[in-house]
Amino acid sequence: MFSFSARVDKKPPVNVQLDSIGKLTGQDNYRIWSASMTIVLKGIKAYEVVVDGVSPADDAAQTEIDAFEHLKHTASTICIQVVPQDILEKIVELEDPNLMWTWLRTENCRDSAFALVSQIMNLVSLLAQYSGTDLSGFISKFESQWLHITKLSKASSDSYRKTFATFLNKDNAKRDFLLGFLVKHHKNGIDNLTTKDSLSYADVQQRLMDIDKSEIEDNSPLLVSKPSGNQKKGKKPSKSGNSNNSSCSSSRKTCTWCKKHNPGKSEGHTWNECFRLQKMNKEKKEKEEKDKAEEANISSEDSNVRNKCFYFDTACTSHMTRYAGRLLNYSVCGGFVKSSSQKSMEIVGKGDAVMDCVLRDGSISSFCVQGVLHVSDLAHPLISWRKLREKGYTEFGEGHYISINKGTKVVFEAVFDGNLFKIPDISHSAHITCDFCHQALGHLAPSTMDKSLQLYSDANIPIWPTNYVC
Repeated sequence: MFSFSARVDKKPPVNVQLDSIGKLTGQDNYRIWSASMTIVLKGIKAYEVVVDGVSPADDAAQTEIDAFEHLKHTASTICIQVVPQDILEKIVELEDPNLMWTWLRTENCRDSAFALVSQIMNLVSLLAQYSGTDLSGFISKFESQWLHITKLSKASSDSYRKTFATFLNKDNAKRDFLLGFLVKHHKNGIDNLTTKDSLSYADVQQRLMDIDKSEIEDNSPLLVSKPSGNQKKGKKPSKSGNSNNSSCSSSRKTCTWCKKHNPGKSEGHTWNECFRLQKMNKEKKEKEEKDKAEEANISSEDSNVRNKCFYFDTACTSHMTRYAGRLLNYSVCGGFVKSSSQKSMEIVGKGDAVMDCVLRDGSISSFCVQGVLHVSDLAHPLISWRKLREKGYTEFGEGHYISINKGTKVVFEAVFDGNLFKIPDISHSAHITCDFCHQALGHLAPSTMDKSLQLYSDANIPIWPTNYVC
């Protein structure tokens, strides 16, 4: 049976210095903050009171009630010391430390199914962040992201995600994911490591960490020692028959790459002299350069339809943008709106905008805004708070950030850029075709097509071919 008085009477609680615990700033540091606070609350024997919400029974003795009140007040005193002033103003009137903890967790903890799938993307994105240098720094990031995704999957009540957590706990899974992230930049080295199935994650990590970063190159084997040599570049080897030279004779040389990939042809040379390996590396390099050139070409083409970010506005009455190319389901309509300076601006059309909003924790939130007006004279694309409020969205402001929520889910965040609150997103404009534009503009006759190109010059409308037929 749980006893409050036993926790207070037997031993004095641990003396806690809170100077080393950073104050909670929001979602960014909540995970570390809550882990630190868990240790503190267990130290003062108030963990069950604060986190689990344990309270005395209705018929509990007075000593139990007094002990419970003592633990509760002690925990409340600590809680208000580890949050900034703006958060303190929101929780201090709750008085009950369990209510404080629950409120802070609800506002800042992201251990939902959405957080888990977002963390999967954060883990996968590590591949794009590694350029082949600073291997130890990359391994440190990998371990942090792996630990986070493991904790999120363990916290889920879904049976599939619990099975996923069991998979993530497998040492071989962690090992193979790390090797998979590195194989693009260290092909030969990873090839050597994968031939040894008995290696654990710790073994692989140690072998990678032992390598000097400056010596890691694209195709350098991680397990093959470099040929020791006093021979300087450009000079012929000595002809003296000492033991060192005789041990490196061509008859005893073995190529570790050919030994694996070309059995029977590995004698007489080493991996750094292997013409087959050099030929393969040259072909791979040429292919990579070709692929990069193609990607750059695609990127330059896509930049023609790249969007402008929306700004969050509490005064405007409708969602608006000056970029028709941003809108899906576009249709022509009329009317006028007024700017803050009372300038009348013509409404040209309307449609829907899809945004992939970047949140502060690095995750992406996809959000569709319907009924966005196309106003060609508008200075900035605007998202109307009035429209969102009518649909049940809530607003939460903190410093230079504004969060728009639907229930407990953060839909998007706007950050103050010095003048306005900007909504960071990575969405792209609709890829508009001739058929789409022809229908959206009312099946224009060929004689008026040129005029439409001038009127909607910002919409990236493609040029109609001379043989175009509706």
